[in-house]
Amino acid sequence: MPMSPKKKSAPEFTTESARALIHGTGLRRTSARIAVLKVLATASQPLSHADLVSQTSETGIDQSTIHRSLVELCDVGLLTKIDVGDQIRRYELKPLDSTHSAVEAAEHPHFVCVDCHRVTCLTAVQIALPKASSKNSPGRVTEVLLRGHCHNCEK
Repeated sequence: MPMSPKKKSAPEFTTESARALIHGTGLRRTSARIAVLKVLATASQPLSHADLVSQTSETGIDQSTIHRSLVELCDVGLLTKIDVGDQIRRYELKPLDSTHSAVEAAEHPHFVCVDCHRVTCLTAVQIALPKASSKNSPGRVTEVLLRGHCHNCEK
């Protein structure tokens, strides 16, 4: 799986930013949780456990600890877990405001390439969904996933 390029134009997410974000949840500020948040804060796409293990390998944190950190950070609402049906869970940091505090925001849709399985965030795409209480709604939509061929695979 390709490494994710860094996000552009996002405010710098420092170790102190990660520590403050974790502190607000009541969790201990461990080196593993800090490392996971720092990688996800700069990722341009959702990352799998394997991606995170690879990108934090220099820290010496083992894969079990990375996994536990992902589960705990999801449980306290800092991360979103994305399942696109390929048995690989991917994670992304929930939206942050300019002070790096988690904010409640509508989930954005994702695009999955049916050939290479790369997952891309579609943050600029607006999808109008009926309210869950509407007669036209099947229920509360929690995720929108679009499938197709990415530019690289379409060539």
